[in-house]
Amino acid sequence: MKTNKKMSRQAGNGSLLAIVVVIVILLVGAFYVWRLREQPTSPDSKDNTVAETDMADTQEASLLKQSSSDDLGSIETDLGATSFEAL
Repeated sequence: MKTNKKMSRQAGNGSLLAIVVVIVILLVGAFYVWRLREQPTSPDSKDNTVAETDMADTQEASLLKQSSSDDLGSIETDLGATSFEAL
């Protein structure tokens, strides 16, 4: 009788320990995932957005300066004024 009680008590302690270990592992994993979501994907993502916006504004301004004439001289002038490096 005494051995059965000792064995069942030890089995209960082992189950409790396993549950605690599983909960700790889940908490550590959740904390890890939470920290990954909190960090931005790239450290300079805001800088890239500003630079792209400025470049788009510059390109838009240069397109608005073009004439609406279909005269060959106007087309050549617009072509010479267009910067193709940024495209």
